[in-house]
Amino acid sequence: RSEAGSRWRAALALDMLGDRRGRLLELGSGPGWALERFAEAGFEAVGVDVSQTAVDDARQRGLDVDVVDVDAADLPGHLSGFDVVVALEVLEHLVDPGAAIDKLLGALCPGGQLVISLPNEWTLPRRIGALFGRPGFGGHDDPHLRHFGVQSGRRFLQAADLRILKSRYDGILPPRWKTLKAISEP
Repeated sequence: RSEAGSRWRAALALDMLGDRRGRLLELGSGPGWALERFAEAGFEAVGVDVSQTAVDDARQRGLDVDVVDVDAADLPGHLSGFDVVVALEVLEHLVDPGAAIDKLLGALCPGGQLVISLPNEWTLPRRIGALFGRPGFGGHDDPHLRHFGVQSGRRFLQAADLRILKSRYDGILPPRWKTLKAISEP
């Protein structure tokens, strides 16, 4: 399921990027499922991840990946001059996602694009679960340090002085179900 989700998010990012190609950096590349998809699409793809195990898995797939913890350190100097930087479902795991965005922006070449994917933590199923006492997140083992909804995600990006050029709905409800979609997105 994780692999399919990573590849799907990469496909959505590629669709939004259109014909743009060049050097691409992926933050939180994990074992390289999305990074592999970007490379197949013609990008010179490089990844970073905090997990040595994930980096080893990605390297076994022939991918160019380094261990970097953006919460603890700056990106190494050789990780700069990228045409595209992507962070797909990773900022919610960071202590300071705003500082991470600043680091990612510093890795872009002039005119480069940043592609960010944030999970909607307030979907209709999660809201229904909360009505029945199952909030769906929280606790000591929750890997998400930040919980975004659609509007809070937009506010977060705007507070980081980012301009949203394109956005894509990728949720449990089809976009044409406007009433249910409106209920499920804060």
